[in-house]
Amino acid sequence: MLGSVDIAQTPTAIYEEWLSSLPTAGHSGDGSAISGTSKPARIVMAWRDEWVPTPTNTVIGANNGGNCYPFSCFASESFPAPGVTYQEVYNAGAFSGAITVDSISFRLSTAGPMDSASYQVAFYLTNRPVLGLDTTLSNNLGALLSNFGAFNIFGLMPPSLTLDGANFTYDPSLGNLLMQVTVTGLTEPHRYQSFFAADYTAIDVSRIYRKADGSTDGNVFGALQTRFNRLAVPEPTTWALMLGGFAAIGAALRRRRTRLVT
Repeated sequence: MLGSVDIAQTPTAIYEEWLSSLPTAGHSGDGSAISGTSKPARIVMAWRDEWVPTPTNTVIGANNGGNCYPFSCFASESFPAPGVTYQEVYNAGAFSGAITVDSISFRLSTAGPMDSASYQVAFYLTNRPVLGLDTTLSNNLGALLSNFGAFNIFGLMPPSLTLDGANFTYDPSLGNLLMQVTVTGLTEPHRYQSFFAADYTAIDVSRIYRKADGSTDGNVFGALQTRFNRLAVPEPTTWALMLGGFAAIGAALRRRRTRLVT
């Protein structure tokens, strides 16, 4: 945990010391398992910058500012009252086509500790536009795409915070995409000590949130830049090589069987 880290160390040394203190798989450092899915949710702390666009990811939103919602100040602003909800809408036009997502990433803007809490992440279709989310948050929810995962987040914010959850497919022809994050169980508030890359143009993303006292602030700038990491699918050439390899193995087995019979 952060209290055992010497902040005078180099960033790499801080990260290595913090990483060594994380629990092993199956403890609070990992997201809890999701009922009915093929894999547990887990958190990947990557101490390297992986935000160069590639065929395996889609980055939505600009990086022209910083924001601490929802992982680094949202829950601590309401502390000790439990339960706050954050929603972010992504413009369908920013996606090149249907994608199958197996993890999402958020980018460091200002380093520091995050709020230690449980974050339940889900994805929905929505007919609400960017800068058009309803202050009654339930009105923004269309068809559920994925109960993506429950993640126990704590410690220092790395350059990329990746949440690895339940795979889902999003087709932008069906409407905009909405992410909902519900925060509970805050144990260590670290208000305003770390910030994530955020978009202050509100062309492709915007956000709305409800605090524990019931107050709502909506349709505001500063939604998080988000990277949607695509489920790895072999390229056609890879499939061809695999099929060719299987055919060669089959032929070899047939020749061996023929010699044995002879």
